[in-house]
Amino acid sequence: MSLPQCEAMGTGRDSSFLHTMMVTNGPGAEVPLAQYENHLGRKLSRVKGAPQLFPGVAFKWDQGQVGFVVNLMGIDIHEGWLVPRLKVVNGYGLSLLWTRSAARWSDTYFAGGWEYKPAEHQVVDGVEVETKSARNEPVWETGMKVRVGLPPGWIRWVFLDYRLAGVRAGIRFNGVDHLNNARFSFELGAGVW
Repeated sequence: MSLPQCEAMGTGRDSSFLHTMMVTNGPGAEVPLAQYENHLGRKLSRVKGAPQLFPGVAFKWDQGQVGFVVNLMGIDIHEGWLVPRLKVVNGYGLSLLWTRSAARWSDTYFAGGWEYKPAEHQVVDGVEVETKSARNEPVWETGMKVRVGLPPGWIRWVFLDYRLAGVRAGIRFNGVDHLNNARFSFELGAGVW
């Protein structure tokens, strides 16, 4: 951050390789360097979102229903990553996921949050009867995630042009002092972090 920009790249194989890497990864000869007048401006400039147009989206299977989950930008807390998530399947939910790494191909995760489930109805003798009332409950989930790199081409567009996609499988349950409604949870897509 404190080194000045080079006047010239030099000559030879190493300089052309360095130039290619700088142009690809930035900053390069064609990219102007960011200038900061204060320390706070430099710190804030490092806070950047994902380069993709869409947030991480994954298909989620929960209690026999299919919906989706949206992962927002994760926060590095040095002991792992915190990722805010919005779930739209089997009701609605908002949770905060913790995982040890955003880069490992396989890792465990833990999530906790709150979910709303609408009332459930069933037709009995031609009359619709409410079998379960609408409820707001804390929700917990833990399991394993696996991710793979995606090659360029049509398969990447299936996953919203993300370079990585994966699978998440875990156990999801509700409650605090009395855990209930334990069930298998499965996700597939770009948003499995």
